[in-house]
Amino acid sequence: MPRKANFTREDIVSTALEIVRKEGIDALSYRVLGKKFGASASPVLTYFKTMEDLHSAVRKEAIKVLYEYLKDCTDYVPAFKAYDIRLIRFAKEDNNLYRLIYLNSEAESEGLDHFASICMETMMKGYGLTEEQKTSLISQTWVYCCGLAMLTSSGAMKLTEDEICDCLGRQFLSVFQYIKSGKELPNIEPHKRDADKQVLTLKIE
Repeated sequence: MPRKANFTREDIVSTALEIVRKEGIDALSYRVLGKKFGASASPVLTYFKTMEDLHSAVRKEAIKVLYEYLKDCTDYVPAFKAYDIRLIRFAKEDNNLYRLIYLNSEAESEGLDHFASICMETMMKGYGLTEEQKTSLISQTWVYCCGLAMLTSSGAMKLTEDEICDCLGRQFLSVFQYIKSGKELPNIEPHKRDADKQVLTLKIE
């Protein structure tokens, strides 16, 4: 039976969060945590019987860190752009926490885009969009933002904050104008190119 710990559950989660923040989730173990407290791995087991439980607790704490980072985006105009820029900045500055939060099968069910939705609702007042149009706009801009966050934080794309701001603005306006137009985009399935036809003719109704 694990001996009684002389540190709290909150101490463990806080310390584990800093380990993950600096070195990534793979660096987290009972042994590493015990060493941080000058103990063996056994006392940690008093609070966390499995590593899955510990990972879950650390992830919840990481989400709190993210929400603190994003919480006042609605104080800015445009709110959604402020949100996007901060999320991308967070992904660059706290890449290990960003990966822990978003590269997870539970991310969608947890509603991690609710700050994006709040910011978009704040921004959309008076724009004359239906609920369906707002949902579509939020979805498409959210996916673009997360993709840009991942690419820039990994170093796959090297963009300044001004360039990121420009990318976000262009994408938002493109999607907004398309949705506002009421036109239907055809569903185009990839098919083998004809030898005598090198260009796809795109018709938007």
